[in-house]
Amino acid sequence: MSAGRRYNAGLMLLVLLLLPACHRIPAVSRMDLSYRYQAGPEHVQAIRSVVYHSSDSSATVYLRIRQDLVAGRMPSSGTEALPRLRYHLQPGYEDARLIDSGSLSLPWPSGEATAAWSTMELQLPVARGEKALCLLRIDGEPELRHLCLIDRSRAWSAQDFLLTDPSGQPLFDPIIGSGQSFRLAVSSPSLARIFADRFQPEASVAWPPFAYHREPSQQLKADSSWDIPLDAGVSAILRLDKAGTYLFRAFRESSGGLSLLRFHESYPVVNRAEQMLPPLQYLTTSREFGLLQAEPEPKLAVDRFWLEVTGDAGRARLRIREFYSRVEESNHWFTSYKEGWKTDRGIIYIIYGPPRLVHRTDNTEKWIYGEDGNAHSLRFTFTHHDNPFSPEDYRLIRSPLYKESWYNAVEAWRR
Repeated sequence: MSAGRRYNAGLMLLVLLLLPACHRIPAVSRMDLSYRYQAGPEHVQAIRSVVYHSSDSSATVYLRIRQDLVAGRMPSSGTEALPRLRYHLQPGYEDARLIDSGSLSLPWPSGEATAAWSTMELQLPVARGEKALCLLRIDGEPELRHLCLIDRSRAWSAQDFLLTDPSGQPLFDPIIGSGQSFRLAVSSPSLARIFADRFQPEASVAWPPFAYHREPSQQLKADSSWDIPLDAGVSAILRLDKAGTYLFRAFRESSGGLSLLRFHESYPVVNRAEQMLPPLQYLTTSREFGLLQAEPEPKLAVDRFWLEVTGDAGRARLRIREFYSRVEESNHWFTSYKEGWKTDRGIIYIIYGPPRLVHRTDNTEKWIYGEDGNAHSLRFTFTHHDNPFSPEDYRLIRSPLYKESWYNAVEAWRR
């Protein structure tokens, strides 16, 4: 073989070896994302993020990583490599083309690592008018993964606002507690003011998966409205005094903005009888739930229900622990413009438990209970809906075929 042919053959071999590396990460729509909804200390908000459109050509992703989890992966000797946070930026759930990638050293936990958080930030090349999906993972830990959607397709969306504490540090939760102080920053320092509206808390709860109903449309009819002056693009210290949904917009005519939520004092935790009673409507008939609501003491109503359906105090305690753990987990994961337990994903999670497989596309999320290719597996498909109050509004495609499985699952709770 001539030298030229040997060179060409070697070059072709190199190309073939490099091709798999270029396509190592498949489209997210083909990945199993069920780890997002698995309960346990290593899965509940292990990595959190908030996106801020900090310039016309890039977006800042602020990250919080649970320090105790990082400490458990730190090397025991100086010869071992430190774990790294790796990121992969691609156009969306269904498009795996690489836009950018890289890695960062994880902050070394200081002192006794408990449930404290480490903070990091990424500058990613996403220009205005574009969308991108960022996949994050910690070396060697498949459960420590995170997805972050950067959406710059609209002007003055939620990601053009940054929620911070009074000192300017990013806050990662849109749920504001009683007496909690915060500031709002905007991506345009020249903006002199923003506009705020308060809406009544959403009272509607999800219907069973076989029951067709018309979801109430989100009408922008505020109970109260006011404007908030800005100084160099930053507000003064703010508080939310009343329960409800608060929408902050750059202009009165804007169709969207940043929503902040004020629920009951302990939210997302459910620890009072008056909070434990409403979710029981998923397990009761209309008549049964009406009788529970008529009980003057909510605690007596909750205790009586679980004792009557289980027939045993010990079993009742186990059921209470399991049921309300799922209510709280739904509040953690599925809160949108209303409490997570009231949403379509919330009702399915509470009654059926964590899905075995989860697949997401740009506009849908599919839950599978059973094997992926098994025709007898139970499947639920949720579609994404545009909502001025929340990017996390996913609604179930309902079907009468779910009726038998629903009543079987409810009956299992009542034993």
